[in-house]
Amino acid sequence: MSRVIVLNNYPLDTVWQAVRDRETPDHLLFGVNFLADAGWDVRLVPFADRGFGHALNRFFRRSPVPLGDLQQQVQALQWLNECDLVYSPCQTQAHALSYFRALGVLRRPIVCLAHHVMNRGRLTWLRAPFLHWQLRGTDAFPSLSRAVAAEINAVVPGKSETIAWGPDSTFYPTARSPGRGVLAVGRTGRDFVTFGVGATRSGRPARIICLDRNVLPEFHQFARNVEVRVQPNQGWMTYRELVGHYATARAVGIPLDRQVGLAGLSTLVDTLAMGRPVLMTRHPLIDIDIEAAGIGRWVDVGDIDGWSKAITWIDDNPDEAMAMGKRARRLVDDGLNSLNFAGRLLQVFDRVLGERR
Repeated sequence: MSRVIVLNNYPLDTVWQAVRDRETPDHLLFGVNFLADAGWDVRLVPFADRGFGHALNRFFRRSPVPLGDLQQQVQALQWLNECDLVYSPCQTQAHALSYFRALGVLRRPIVCLAHHVMNRGRLTWLRAPFLHWQLRGTDAFPSLSRAVAAEINAVVPGKSETIAWGPDSTFYPTARSPGRGVLAVGRTGRDFVTFGVGATRSGRPARIICLDRNVLPEFHQFARNVEVRVQPNQGWMTYRELVGHYATARAVGIPLDRQVGLAGLSTLVDTLAMGRPVLMTRHPLIDIDIEAAGIGRWVDVGDIDGWSKAITWIDDNPDEAMAMGKRARRLVDDGLNSLNFAGRLLQVFDRVLGERR
């Protein structure tokens, strides 16, 4: 039996139990549950969001040299002799391990999954050699987007490939009615102001569900047709509650700020699985062309009039909206799902282990 150590930036053990209880879709495990189903012995490195280790990570995060999660990596080092491979579904956790492997000190292969642009923000010139070092020490670095895979391969050719991340196809109920209004929901990277003002101009029903910290003074511009539901900063609804909101909406809106990092993908895959059309801000790291696929409409960053027109169209065309939603769900049933994601990941693991042998 092959053994894998998994490092992640949130507690996968909690999510895995919620998946077993059918309270959370399994794509949030990024293939880990399917590894176990395929006969792998999976060992999750505990994630700490408090205490000394967490404080240490916060301190070193200010360094221009990316080091990853030091507490998790120290634990992983203690387990290395008991594993065949190290897997990090999040690109932020295993930098130091990759440096050690590049130096020939660490002999176990490492696979990391890239979500975001690898070198961004200030001091990119200073981090560039460390990125090269990290990639040399990572045996495979698949990505959720073609643009990031291209960035990685420009530094170390052949290091990355794109693996499409799709939803748990068995978790979501089937959408049967056209629903009402456009729902905008999310916790990070959202431009709710542009969406809300656009919805106000349209005069059509719209809902925003956001955290308390996302509420801005500009929300006072919204008319009564825009309902705002605020969640506490330290809490969020259950997935079952979230699915209930999707089920009553005619379409899902994903309004995004201008940003380099990946955003909106989780909501997008939820929308596909629910069989709802999607209205979304253009983003360079989203590979699905929602207009070409006939499942929704793009809106430019900060385009109030674009949101107004898209929301109006959805409200005026319930039959076409339903057809879009059916095409969205068909993408999931035809292979854009968590099972196929895990299958591609297993192929990467098999190749890496085969090369090592």
